[in-house]
Amino acid sequence: MGPDLGHLSTAAKLPLGPEEIERLVAAYDETFRALGLKDRNDPITEIVARKIFEIGQTGVRDPAQIAELALKELGTSNWPSSTGCGNY
Repeated sequence: MGPDLGHLSTAAKLPLGPEEIERLVAAYDETFRALGLKDRNDPITEIVARKIFEIGQTGVRDPAQIAELALKELGTSNWPSSTGCGNY
């Protein structure tokens, strides 16, 4: 999908290094796909970005783990089962 720094840069109030940006973008993209989101202009994408950034600031470095935690914290069990989110 390619990096989408728009929502992540909005969520990030602190300067981020290239590795941090790469890690957060990977986690964001993975979460975006897991939620079955198609439109990056959907308001939920900003919520996802904020959650990804919040988790990234806790010291978790693995993008897959950041995505998994974001899905859990976003309560994805309430999302339609067609997104496959209930697997987290």
